[in-house]
Amino acid sequence: MGKDIDIKQEIESSLAAVQRLRDRRATLLEEIQEIDRSLEGMQKQIVEILGAAPIASAPQTFSARMVEKKTLKREPELTVNAAVLEVILGAGDEISKSEIRIQSMKLAGAFSESALNAALMHWVDEGNIENTSRGYYAAVSARGR
Repeated sequence: MGKDIDIKQEIESSLAAVQRLRDRRATLLEEIQEIDRSLEGMQKQIVEILGAAPIASAPQTFSARMVEKKTLKREPELTVNAAVLEVILGAGDEISKSEIRIQSMKLAGAFSESALNAALMHWVDEGNIENTSRGYYAAVSARGR
């Protein structure tokens, strides 16, 4: 009988620990969702500000006009992956990660940094793009591969 009680107490203790972990996980998920909402709000504001700001140099103006036209015609369900690839392929040469992010958000809407990183890693793994130097990417065909 003594062993049964000890085992029962151990099981109850383990179940209580599991429940505490689940509660903590739920709290962390809520915090993460709140952070994501906050970041998305900031990203939308950045896109609005950058979309309204005049572009200084001629190549960037052309690029901005192309993106604006694509924004009007874009699919409502355009994924981050598709937007990232479209921006990099459209650049024709090396493009910085920050510029990829800005132009991709104009096409697909606001998204997180982790979504951008996942998209970049996906296309590098697929062989469509390459990381040319720290923070710069290019289409594989644009670099002569």
